Amino acid sequence: MVRKEMVFLMMLVFLLSFVSAINLGVSSEGMVDSVINDGGESAEIDFEIINSGVESEFEIFIFEKFSVEPSEFSLGAGDSIDLKVRFTPEGSSLEGVGSVRFPVFFREKGGSETVSEEVFIKLVDFDEAFSFKAENVNPEADSLTLTFFNLENIDYEKIDLVFSSDFFDDREASVSLGANEKKIFAVPISKADFKQLVSGTYFITAKYSVEGRKGEIEAPVKLLESSGIIVSEESSGFIVDVKTINKYNEGNIPTIADVVVRKNIISRLFTGFSVEPQRVERDGVGIDYFWQQELGPDETLSIRVTTNWIFPLLILALVIGVLYLFSLYTMTNVVVRKKVSFVRTRGGEFALKVTLKAKAKKFVDKVVLYDRLPAMAHLYNKYGDSPENFNKVSGRLQWDVGQLGEGEERIFSYVLYSKVKVIGKFELPSATAMYEMDGKLHEARSNRSFFINEPRDVSEDEE
Repeated sequence: MVRKEMVFLMMLVFLLSFVSAINLGVSSEGMVDSVINDGGESAEIDFEIINSGVESEFEIFIFEKFSVEPSEFSLGAGDSIDLKVRFTPEGSSLEGVGSVRFPVFFREKGGSETVSEEVFIKLVDFDEAFSFKAENVNPEADSLTLTFFNLENIDYEKIDLVFSSDFFDDREASVSLGANEKKIFAVPISKADFKQLVSGTYFITAKYSVEGRKGEIEAPVKLLESSGIIVSEESSGFIVDVKTINKYNEGNIPTIADVVVRKNIISRLFTGFSVEPQRVERDGVGIDYFWQQELGPDETLSIRVTTNWIFPLLILALVIGVLYLFSLYTMTNVVVRKKVSFVRTRGGEFALKVTLKAKAKKFVDKVVLYDRLPAMAHLYNKYGDSPENFNKVSGRLQWDVGQLGEGEERIFSYVLYSKVKVIGKFELPSATAMYEMDGKLHEARSNRSFFINEPRDVSEDEE
């Protein structure tokens, strides 16, 4: 007798696991976090989770190359929790850079229904995490201003810096840098440090070290002429980059002013000049543009260089979007399509025939197809493929498909009806297929379908 009761309880628990619905509310602050992809660091995202159901154990999982910690938590009925989740790059994410947007799934342990929240993580190469610039060198000045930038949303407690240049001896410094913070250094210089240097462009090197990892950045710097020519440069914009070069003769004798601008073979296609260059020379992959003008006292040579990246960025975004959609399609091993059509009834009820097609690109196992009735709709169980499980409360339908061979397609249909007259757009939720492949659980969603019922009895169905 006891054994029969145990078997009955186990069967009851097994059936409830298919009809239970997850009642979690999950939200995040929409924060973007940055992480050095190959430094063993983690991005941290805060989630607010509310359990509107019963006390249970829950798990967190994703389909990206990140480890998730914590991956499990428990929450009582009606309780809420602020949970900080760490995402650490692994696998191919250790080599990639750029912004990654992906959903994080939450579900009850042992259950199949999930809720998701999208997060945004920026993967950063260590060599691209910092920037450095130096002001032009005025022979009459006694110091040189250097600026070191932290470009990312990452805090550093200690960064060791070494600045090297022909204008001064090596300078060392240790600083802390918060997210997107910069540090400015005034390095003393004297004419004796560069008295043998001719005017032109030089480079200052900044070597940096963070917890044993090392990098190096070079910044160009110009040694200004001392014959009465003052050189100033202004840059603005990012997508539309505008650079203005001014050479002003503050002396009292005519002086020849030269301006040289270098562009690569790609950027030159989108670059325009306020004054046409007098000479153009090609040097490998670089293109040099030259201007020369004799300036009288109080005269200025001003050249404005504009590089517009809007058009190439639009093309790049289109290509990335197409590649992303193609990758989504090729990565999905089961394709689920949902179609609706109008059904005429004798009693005048509003009724729709729903057709579900599940097709496998490769062999998959343990395929379970789920669908859900819209609000105020009922299942007409005398037509079509009756689902193995139907929850009248939640409206969820379930078909245990089992195995699907490569290229195999299964079709299921049912009729729903509503005693409430529907006018206008009637939208149906997406169907979901859960399946196993290579021992791992996967999910595929169908398109969203809707039906338009107009007062003059003109109907359309669209996927």
